[in-house]
Amino acid sequence: MEAVKCEAFLAAAEQGSLTAAAGLLGYTQSGVTRMIGTLEEELGFPLFLRSKKGVQLTENGKLMLPLLREIVRAHRNAEHAVYPQFEGIGAFSPTSKNAPGIYRGTACQFVKREKKGLSL
Repeated sequence: MEAVKCEAFLAAAEQGSLTAAAGLLGYTQSGVTRMIGTLEEELGFPLFLRSKKGVQLTENGKLMLPLLREIVRAHRNAEHAVYPQFEGIGAFSPTSKNAPGIYRGTACQFVKREKKGLSL
């Protein structure tokens, strides 16, 4: 289960809309739909009731909300532990879709310097 999929779920739950969640996260609506769809496949049940007016959490979606929120929180804490110089910038991953190339390169150089033998 990827944290980015959990972030897409949380944004859609908060916004009540896949389109609004996509705008918030910097993805296309179809990208968010795909991420949430694969998350639902991984879990084995739907998280949202979809309609023309937006999305609503299913009962299982309501149960998963705090758990997926915790996954995102733990992922961010782990990123900040590994990459402390990026503290306060927000969610970070050296392969993040939104990370500019120099940002990605800087992180990779840091990891290579700090974690000898790690293949990136």
